[in-house]
Amino acid sequence: MGHVEVEGSSIDEAIDKALQQLGVARDQVAVDILSSPTKGLLGIGGRKAKVRVALRAPISIEEEPLPAPRAAARRAEAAPLPIDPELLSRARELLQDILNRMGFAVTVNATEDDGMIHLAIVGDSTGVLIGRHGQTLDAFEYFLHRALSKQEDGVGRIIVDCEDYRVRRRESLEAMANRLAEQAKIKRRSLSIESLSPRERRIVHLALQNQPGVTTRSSGDGHYRDLLIIPDGAPAGARERGRPPRTNPSGSTR
Repeated sequence: MGHVEVEGSSIDEAIDKALQQLGVARDQVAVDILSSPTKGLLGIGGRKAKVRVALRAPISIEEEPLPAPRAAARRAEAAPLPIDPELLSRARELLQDILNRMGFAVTVNATEDDGMIHLAIVGDSTGVLIGRHGQTLDAFEYFLHRALSKQEDGVGRIIVDCEDYRVRRRESLEAMANRLAEQAKIKRRSLSIESLSPRERRIVHLALQNQPGVTTRSSGDGHYRDLLIIPDGAPAGARERGRPPRTNPSGSTR
């Protein structure tokens, strides 16, 4: 059974039912929202939410290795190809339609930057669209890339943001990485940041790649892994754990 179509009183309930039927976790499926729930007059004639949930093909979740300095220099010299304005418009319209069907009164703004499509969700009370560790935004990106790739070859990276979460999350991770790197060198023991996604691990790798006296590497299996910050000369097995910073809508960390 590769996919199921399930109804529920809400989209989340329908997805949960589908996951139970398939016996898989949320990050192992792709979700198509077939219809959003509606309320009928005096409780009569309402419509339930309906979703199609399909198993994803297994994909590698290893983060991309950091480029060697010469390779990075060559890559920087090659300017990215500009985004087709029609593709940019289709991406914006598709995300706008999805959010409207989900019942969100928001506006999607689309811009191009460095060969990537940036879609910003603007509206009131949109924090729910971020999800834990940005997982809901990640799901939107995955769906949009899959949908647009069926229409056009060479669809580049799509970044979906809401309330500047991506920027705030990157800044908080970079600050934490540099702080822990200094602590690791003082204590002469490895420190770890727990449960980071591939995107987040790459942010930390890049933040510390030119930091003297420390190296970084991922530890564990699965999508979310620990990232070790290892000072030069640290004794084997000397390790302390930490947690990634939590970013609230104001942009501060806690």
